[in-house]
Amino acid sequence: MKTLIVGGVHGDELTGISLVKHFLKRPTNKFAGLLCHPEAIKKEKRFFETDLNRSFSVKIPISLEENIARKLEKSLMECDFILDFHNTKADRTTCVIIVGAPNKWHFRVASHFGFKKMVSMEPSGSLISLNPSSSISLEIANNDKGKYPEKSLIEKIEKLHDVEVSDETGLEYFKYVTQVKSTTLNRIGIASSEITNFVELTREQKQKLGLPTNSSMFPIFAKKEFSEELGFVVVKRYSFSK
Repeated sequence: MKTLIVGGVHGDELTGISLVKHFLKRPTNKFAGLLCHPEAIKKEKRFFETDLNRSFSVKIPISLEENIARKLEKSLMECDFILDFHNTKADRTTCVIIVGAPNKWHFRVASHFGFKKMVSMEPSGSLISLNPSSSISLEIANNDKGKYPEKSLIEKIEKLHDVEVSDETGLEYFKYVTQVKSTTLNRIGIASSEITNFVELTREQKQKLGLPTNSSMFPIFAKKEFSEELGFVVVKRYSFSK
């Protein structure tokens, strides 16, 4: 069984890049490393034309990143499991991200690395959507990087095949609902200062957004300022049995 450690899907997210470099220098029969976007890493840019993590499974690749994604797909499918490491500037958004329903391997990874939240997202051209049952993204917020030092993550990776934790104990589970653009938030009068990641939206906020007021809805990936196209993603909390 071989696990692929992935970093540099976004060239400015340093945790995964450092981890991959470690495993590239020390390849084993259990672990391999893959730096996805060397040019973006070199320039410390997130991407050049299209978000690489939205560029997989495109029928006719046109952008630089879509063509990179097409070339990466063979390497990504050759390993048994994929750990895709990311950083985010959105405070309090440390979580594991999966596509589709969680399985025992997802639970094992989340528990082993000490993550408390699991989010199921739509495929949307992401790397982990190529093989959802054996892929997981580990999203570490920049303000949480101190809790996940590189040395500790390397040790966790190297011991991953030896642990047997496989249930949802201690995990909160959320599913993707929708995404909200910054322009929409500006129009309806919701300021970034009113939003805290993984803190339930108020009844008034849900009404403004046109969301059901009787459901527990939460924002994630909201940054301190709504200066980018995406304001935040809305997720709903579920039990694992649903």
